[in-house]
Amino acid sequence: MGNEKNLKQNKILFVSSDHSLGMIHFAASILNKLAESEEIDIYALLTTKGEYNYNDKLSKKVQQKTTFIECPQNKIINIIYKIIPFDIIWAIKDITKKHNIKKIHFITGDFRMWSFIGLFNYDYYYTVHDLTPHERITPNFLHRMLHKYMNWAYHFNTQHIQNLITCSQDQYKQLKNLYDKKNIKYVNFPSLINDKISKGRNKVPELSNIKNYILFFGGVDYYKGVDILVNAYQQIQQEITNPLVIAGKGLQFKGDNILDINRVIDDNELRDLFTKASIVVYPYRSITMSGVLSIAYYFKKNVIVSDLGFFLQNKSQHTFVFRSEDVKDLAKTLKQALEKPSDMWNAYDEIYSNKKMITDYLIFYNQSKNE
Repeated sequence: MGNEKNLKQNKILFVSSDHSLGMIHFAASILNKLAESEEIDIYALLTTKGEYNYNDKLSKKVQQKTTFIECPQNKIINIIYKIIPFDIIWAIKDITKKHNIKKIHFITGDFRMWSFIGLFNYDYYYTVHDLTPHERITPNFLHRMLHKYMNWAYHFNTQHIQNLITCSQDQYKQLKNLYDKKNIKYVNFPSLINDKISKGRNKVPELSNIKNYILFFGGVDYYKGVDILVNAYQQIQQEITNPLVIAGKGLQFKGDNILDINRVIDDNELRDLFTKASIVVYPYRSITMSGVLSIAYYFKKNVIVSDLGFFLQNKSQHTFVFRSEDVKDLAKTLKQALEKPSDMWNAYDEIYSNKKMITDYLIFYNQSKNE
């Protein structure tokens, strides 16, 4: 009887309407790990768009109760869809009615869902990713307006949903100060490692004859500080033999011995990408939370990070740290890490614990607050 009661109490629909690559990995990781618990009954509604999808990322148990919605490719229709996502709204109503679900957890920011939460009576949960918006370079007026709208919607969701969860200790403290009457929970950021990453067999074609490189991996946005890494690399380029590899879609960089792989890197290629690297660098200007460390640690790579809160809270005892936005300090740290690499054998196991994360989520759902 006890298990049946818990299953009924913790029947939850997880919604991810953000299909950026990072959010897809985050959502898949959360769903796969929570599905391991017998105390929660998971349903999911996930959006995809072309190459941004969940292929081979979800466990069979999660797939059985997941509904996928492909977002429109047409630019004009897609803009309207960001404001009024009719398909998602109808699907939520259908799934919750069919399975008698009262709890909905928006797990990836879900800016387009702001209007939904005010119209329908559910017990809402919300994962706060970016309490403070990142610095971004926007190419035109339309993109600037879109980012302003998205940031406003994120703020709206945070203000109007009573149950908030975050994987950033800094954000947790800020949220507690801002909303002292809400149910607010901190949980460790989940590992992004899945079978496709851990067992990947595909080679990165651009790196067929290249190894022992300095690696940046991820979406290449301004706030991630890749330009700082490029400048630091160029300062010591004549003193080292390692090339610099920038692997991810976004801003582009050129230079001697710099290889810019400006595309989406498939999970099947990540084993090859990371195992051939000498060191991995995350030179961010700002960070709220991120899963990139879990991949580098899993492949036992030395890592350099900027001295920002989330990185410092999730570094191993052997992670190299430099002063954020300080090109000279990063250049010095690069040389140090390449000359005297550290033993990263236990870094992954030190930081990522699925059992504790599952327990924290169950506590969060059982302490829910309604408006």
